[in-house]
Amino acid sequence: MIRNLLARIRRRLVPPRPHVPTLPAVGAETVCPAFVDGPVRLERVAECEAGVSIRELALLAHLAGSRPAARIFEIGTSRGRTTLNLALNVGPDGHVFSLDLPQDADVDPGLYAPAQEAEVRVLRRAEYLLGRPDNLPVTLLQGDSTRFDFSPWHGGIDLVFIDGGHVRTVLESDTAHAFRMVRDGGLVLWHDYLQPNCPEVTAFLEDLGRRADVRYIRDTNLAVWSGGRRP
Repeated sequence: MIRNLLARIRRRLVPPRPHVPTLPAVGAETVCPAFVDGPVRLERVAECEAGVSIRELALLAHLAGSRPAARIFEIGTSRGRTTLNLALNVGPDGHVFSLDLPQDADVDPGLYAPAQEAEVRVLRRAEYLLGRPDNLPVTLLQGDSTRFDFSPWHGGIDLVFIDGGHVRTVLESDTAHAFRMVRDGGLVLWHDYLQPNCPEVTAFLEDLGRRADVRYIRDTNLAVWSGGRRP
């Protein structure tokens, strides 16, 4: 009992050591050369209380515009900030598909990391897309990603962005679907690698990195597959 008490006190007084990434690291400019000095359009950049950072948002926007007809599939719309900026930068013949649970869905706690649950229960899905022009190249999809039928997109997506449920079972399912959707020459990105409050994301991606060519993008919480070994 005393030993357990001392351990709890030590955890409070001594901050945990930062996780040392085991994925190989690459720079953002390696993933997207236009990231260095290419033009990009960003909106709602000051609203970073949750979701991707400004640097991550800029990289995703650059990637959206790096192909004239990019087809993008996002798993985890949330409030739609990333969705909006992907759509603002995709080429004239490109399109963004974004999947999330319906607004009134009962949230299964097994689908989310504890840090996500409160956010998922109260956020307004895709609220940043309200009032946007009807011709914004976005299709919002609803459903549980572990049960959703992704087959219409198999082999036809240039960029898959995974930012949905942050527990291993969901990550495994979303990743398997991502690799069925991504076409040759495409990319798969995951968010929240190395985030302290999403440990299952980090553990999953480092396990995946032993079987596939997954890399960590420096100065971000993104991991990327851009070709090479698939799981």
